Amino acid sequence: MSESDSRPPYDSERLRDLLAQTADHPAKQREKEWNGIHLMCRVFEANLADLVNLLEWASKEENAIEVIQNVRPTPIKDEFFFHLIRHNHNYVAAVGSLIDHTRKFMRDYEDSEFAREYETRKDQLIREGCANFLKDLRNYMLHKGIPPFTFNLRVENTPLGQISRSRVLLNTAQLLGWPKWSSGSKGFLGQADSGIDLRETVDAYAELVRDLYRWLFEQYEVLHGSDVRSYNQLVTEINLTRGGPVAEPM
Repeated sequence: MSESDSRPPYDSERLRDLLAQTADHPAKQREKEWNGIHLMCRVFEANLADLVNLLEWASKEENAIEVIQNVRPTPIKDEFFFHLIRHNHNYVAAVGSLIDHTRKFMRDYEDSEFAREYETRKDQLIREGCANFLKDLRNYMLHKGIPPFTFNLRVENTPLGQISRSRVLLNTAQLLGWPKWSSGSKGFLGQADSGIDLRETVDAYAELVRDLYRWLFEQYEVLHGSDVRSYNQLVTEINLTRGGPVAEPM
């Protein structure tokens, strides 16, 4: 007799009941919702990486020289600004999408201690000028047009020899010609006489976002640990009823 033949027949009615409980289990819905926010964080990070990688490419002296030169055809310069606009567009769209998705996500937790703490932390984030500016920059690109990017290359003499520094800037004066900046963005723009340094701005905002969502994801176990344990207990019962491991716990 084979090993499978020696197993006692499982209780099909009990199995159907257990499977129905897992299908409708609150842990399944919560997992889907939280995975959705995690996915949007990955979208934000991926678009940030695309933009930062381009800025890193332009920080190399030989590439920076190609970007600023105007004595011969400029395909490299043209491609750089095309990809700068493309990646910036995708990045600020991801900034806005993460904000919008999280706002909807938090509606299920209204009036909870979790929601109150999230609002406190979110308010701390949006008090930072870079957060206001990048959120509004999305609207600028939607309703005004292409941001006024400039490329700055400076060569400095140091004790170790000459070094070059290149930066992508946004022209502050031209940006302020748009009347729909929020007060927070206007304050941020007003502090940047030489222009907004794009790399510094996205780096500063990335740290704020990572801190907020690191805290947020740490709350999953606090909020839904009991649901996950209940779901995993059902999975254990399903596997025992079937006579062996089939279903996977969370």
